[in-house]
Amino acid sequence: MQSRRTYSFFNHTFLKNREPSKLPQGFLFSTSFITKPISKRMLAMFATLSFLVLSLLFLTWIRISQLQSGYALAKLETEQLSLQEQARALELEIAVLKRPERVRRIAIQELKLMMPAAHQIIRHQKSLDTKNAPAH
Repeated sequence: MQSRRTYSFFNHTFLKNREPSKLPQGFLFSTSFITKPISKRMLAMFATLSFLVLSLLFLTWIRISQLQSGYALAKLETEQLSLQEQARALELEIAVLKRPERVRRIAIQELKLMMPAAHQIIRHQKSLDTKNAPAH
């Protein structure tokens, strides 16, 4: 009776009741699988398995890219809020610095300026009628 040849190290039915000297030559290191033609079924299984593995790798890459984009977006949103807060603080500071009371106080106390007398004020009125306006 001819035994069925297998390449598995874990197939105990093949090794059962056989002594190591009676095993077929090249049992553990057989290269006969290289010369055997690959069946269409094995090729289809290999292609399917390869497709599944590549699909999983692609989906993993997409998910990692999505997470990285999410972290970058969160960082940019935080930075945007910080910059908006800083802009509001600067606008408030500008409003405080432009207050007429503050400008008047600095002009009088620090720059030693005085309010002009009534005769020093020259008012310029724009004429709506260009015929009566003086020529330059």
